[in-house]
Amino acid sequence: MCQIIAIYGHAQCGKSACINYVRELLREGGESLSSNPPYFGDKCETFRYKGQIICVCPGGDTEEVIKTNFEYAISKNADVVIIGCRSKGAQVDWVEWYANEYDATLMWKRKSVEYELSKETQDQCNWEYAQVIFGLL
Repeated sequence: MCQIIAIYGHAQCGKSACINYVRELLREGGESLSSNPPYFGDKCETFRYKGQIICVCPGGDTEEVIKTNFEYAISKNADVVIIGCRSKGAQVDWVEWYANEYDATLMWKRKSVEYELSKETQDQCNWEYAQVIFGLL
């Protein structure tokens, strides 16, 4: 692992939605290496993009999910892992542990919900944030 992009925030702030939009961008610009790829949701998927192996791991609300997602990324020899997690607690500790254990650069990106916006506008915010994350690859 060379790089971990951890998108963190509180429950229901759009972390998974944002990461799933990154998944869509990778699908358009790269190649899915997963045999039965999901199109949305918390299931992990692996891509080849710009010569890198990138694992997209949207779920991350529990310590166990974080561990499972990193085990998946390690099994795929990922160069980049894009993962969601909560903003404090064991999930954060495990993300930091994996970064240290695998000598990976860790980039924290905060995700928040913009209150009093329509669902459509919030979805547009998630899409735009996904483009920012995609631009880091």
